[in-house]
Amino acid sequence: MAIKAIAMDIDGTLTNDQKVISPRTREKLLAAQESGIKLILASGRPVWGLHALAQELDLQNHDGLLVAFNGAHVVDAQTDEVLFDQAMPADELHRLIDHLRNFDVIPMISLVKYERDACDLKIREVESLHEVADAYPVDKLLTAGDPAYLQAHYEEMYTPFRQTLSGMFTADWYFEYTAPGIDKARALEGALPKLGIDASEVVSF
Repeated sequence: MAIKAIAMDIDGTLTNDQKVISPRTREKLLAAQESGIKLILASGRPVWGLHALAQELDLQNHDGLLVAFNGAHVVDAQTDEVLFDQAMPADELHRLIDHLRNFDVIPMISLVKYERDACDLKIREVESLHEVADAYPVDKLLTAGDPAYLQAHYEEMYTPFRQTLSGMFTADWYFEYTAPGIDKARALEGALPKLGIDASEVVSF
């Protein structure tokens, strides 16, 4: 089959150590789009964290896709239509927030509403994440901590939730939680048929 889409991770794949796209890579990807191939940016970042790169690659004029939160949220870059979204189960999110109080980590949540209301990151420190978790659906909870500490304790942090949430390292200092079964491949399975693209027609990096 002909290739109809290219899916790319961002940090360390599409971008270099300076977090930028090299001129040669940009040139080749723009040419691919001109030939009819769709580009898909897939990342643990929220949607707002993908907008600048999407604009640099002109995804909004070529009907590209943005796969955010490690696959929990997929958006059409041209229309802003949400093609796939799976928030964390509210009861498990609240149980996780209580559990993480036992560990020396900083828990953070990203809300889809913030990307819809504005393009910039908003940071709000709260006494308890419960009050925010009750306000809107949450696609991801991220814990930040010392890499050595996370390596020593992530099993304790994750074991009570292995059957109800997905958990993974996305950097040495980040351990993240999403809804069960969430990953980038599953997100594409849900979104690609709406674009008339089969998984066999996608190249991924």
